Amino acid sequence: LLAFVLGSVLTAGVTKPLNRIIYISRKFAQGDFKHRIYHESHDEIGQLALTLNAMAQEIETKIGEIEIQNQQLRTIFQSMVEGIIVVDRRQTVVTCNASVERMFHILLSEAQGKLFLEVFRNSDIADIIMEVIRERRFVSRELSLVWPVQKTLQVNASPVYERGTVGACLLVIHDITEIRKL
Repeated sequence: LLAFVLGSVLTAGVTKPLNRIIYISRKFAQGDFKHRIYHESHDEIGQLALTLNAMAQEIETKIGEIEIQNQQLRTIFQSMVEGIIVVDRRQTVVTCNASVERMFHILLSEAQGKLFLEVFRNSDIADIIMEVIRERRFVSRELSLVWPVQKTLQVNASPVYERGTVGACLLVIHDITEIRKL
């Protein structure tokens, strides 16, 4: 009976901190790094708690840095004069910037997730996208755009690699209408 009581007390002293570590670890797995594991002892469980807390702090710091970099890149992306379109290998529009919205009179919210030709209705640019994805190389062409307004465009397209294969195509579009008129 004494051994049972002593065993129960010792087991509770080990399982309670482990259950707390499991609970907080699940919070970390869900992306909530605000929690910390408090365990006063310097045994293996205490070392585990310190290590998990340090890991959570490091991940939280890295996520903050990545969010700042993403915001900076979004700002650059949206403020560029050149039109930028990203299309995946199935020719689905991933994103575009404000210059493209003005150039083609479309909205990103309407274009995102749709096939390129559904939104932009320009087979010349669609052919460039196919060439980049198929040939896995940079392509640059000057095109005349008739719709929605008549324009001359310089289209530069590059493959975007994901794990060694072409996962997307990046289009940079310069409106060179005024230069050609001059």
